[in-house]
Amino acid sequence: MDFIKRYWKKLLFAVLFICLFVPLLVKSLNLVNEQPLGGVTYKIDKPILTDSTWFNGEFQILAERYINENIGLRGTVIRINNQIDFTFYKKTGAEKVVIGKDNYLYENNYIDAYLGTDYIGDEKINSLSNQAKKCEEIMEDMSIKLLFVFAPGKASFYPEYIPENYPKLEKSTKTNYKEFKKSLQSNNLNYIDFNSWFINMKDTSTYPLFHKAGIHWSYYGMYLCADSLIKKVEKDINKDLPELSLENLEISSEQRHTEYDLGNLMNLYYPIKTYDLAYPSY
Repeated sequence: MDFIKRYWKKLLFAVLFICLFVPLLVKSLNLVNEQPLGGVTYKIDKPILTDSTWFNGEFQILAERYINENIGLRGTVIRINNQIDFTFYKKTGAEKVVIGKDNYLYENNYIDAYLGTDYIGDEKINSLSNQAKKCEEIMEDMSIKLLFVFAPGKASFYPEYIPENYPKLEKSTKTNYKEFKKSLQSNNLNYIDFNSWFINMKDTSTYPLFHKAGIHWSYYGMYLCADSLIKKVEKDINKDLPELSLENLEISSEQRHTEYDLGNLMNLYYPIKTYDLAYPSY
C-alpha cells in the first residue's frame, strides 16, 4: 500500500505511456487481425513529405488524417464505443439508422415513407401518374407492356417496432404509397403491389419476410416476389416464361448477404440477436 502511495504518479504515467504505444505496436507488428468496419470507407494514402507541403501545413493535415484512419486497434475501439452507446443509451453513430423496439433496426427514410412525412403532394403525384399513362400508351403502340411494382417497406411491415418518439400514423394521413396507388388505379395503369401482399401474409408466412437487423426483404420474400412477378408477366403478355423451381430451403441462424446490413453499419462489438431465416435454392 505504501508502495502505491509513493509511486502512484509514476505508475499512472507508465500505464498512459503503454496505452499510447500499444496501437503503434499493434499496427507496426500486425499483432491483431481486425475485422473491417462496415459502411462506406475511403482509402487515405500516406502523405509524401516535401518542402512545400511541410511549410504550408498540408503534410501535417494529411498525416493526421492518415494516422487517424490507420492507427492500430481503431476498429476495436470504435466497436467498443458503439457497443456502449447501443447497450446503455440506445444510440447509434450510423447515419440514418434508427433503433426500434426490441432492437429492430430501420432507416429513417422508410419510417418517413410509412408516416407520410415525405409526402410529395397531390399535384406532383397526379402529374407523374399522367406522364406514366402517356408513357404506357406510347409503349402499347410499340407492343411493349408497362408494369409498375410497389416494393414492400420494413416500416410498413413492422410498424409496431417503430420507436415511441415517432408520431402514430393516422388513417387520414396521405402517403406517397397510398396516393400513388389510388392514382394508378384511377388511370387504369397496370401494377402489382408487393407491399400490401407482404402485410397480408405477415401472420401466415411460414418464414420471415423481413429480417430484424437489415432493411431489405428476406431472400425468402424475394423468392416469393420473383415467382409472383413471373406469373404476372406471363399473364400480361400471354406467353410462357421460364419459371422458378425450388430445389431446397435451408433454415439458418446465420445472417447472410444483406440480411444484416444495418447491423453491419452500426459496427458493434457484439452482433444483435436475430431470428432464423429461410434461404431458398432454386
